[in-house]
Amino acid sequence: MCHSAELLSLFHPDYPQFGTNYTQSENLLSQTMQWYWANMAASGNPGAGSANYPLTWPHYNMSGRPTMLFNAGQNGVLADFNTANCDFFDTQVGYNFY
Repeated sequence: MCHSAELLSLFHPDYPQFGTNYTQSENLLSQTMQWYWANMAASGNPGAGSANYPLTWPHYNMSGRPTMLFNAGQNGVLADFNTANCDFFDTQVGYNFY
């Protein structure tokens, strides 16, 4: 997914050309994403989610590379998400900051 592709899910703009007829689970997903973003902006730590999605955003580490998965109706934490592609960009493109 490209950077900023999440913005429609996050902010839910009213753009009929994008098919913005949101379901209840999509609205809840947007609220949850906003909760994590606001926590991150306020404290530097996204922390725990809302009452509806109480997952704690894990601290990133190289041993498991935990990644939050935001999905309408089912959020989760993935380990080593997309490792092959990430390793390619780290080694071939030079995105490795560690």
